[in-house]
Amino acid sequence: MSSFVPAGSGGLPQTSTGSKQNPLVSNTTLLLANTEYTITTPANTVEFTIRARQRVEVKLAWTSGNSGTQFLTLAAGTVYTQSELVPSTYTMYVQSPSSGSVVELETWTT
Repeated sequence: MSSFVPAGSGGLPQTSTGSKQNPLVSNTTLLLANTEYTITTPANTVEFTIRARQRVEVKLAWTSGNSGTQFLTLAAGTVYTQSELVPSTYTMYVQSPSSGSVVELETWTT
């Protein structure tokens, strides 16, 4: 596990190795139930965590149109994390059976 030290005036964490930095949190509101929404990470993303703010299920797919047929299920109260990624932009497609669900995405970039 990396140790963290304060960075910048906002006190945001940064790894001591410098391999990842620049944390960013974004929220996407899924206004309509059972409707696919697109979530894209920033350029040079090397790690991300995604979860629902409420205790609801979220369906996650990597191909447009598949969030209702070929998907990973994020059970209520769970998170999905990918780390040590090749620095890039990643696009995910999500939906929830509950309208108004908020999907939280935390990303780390190089």
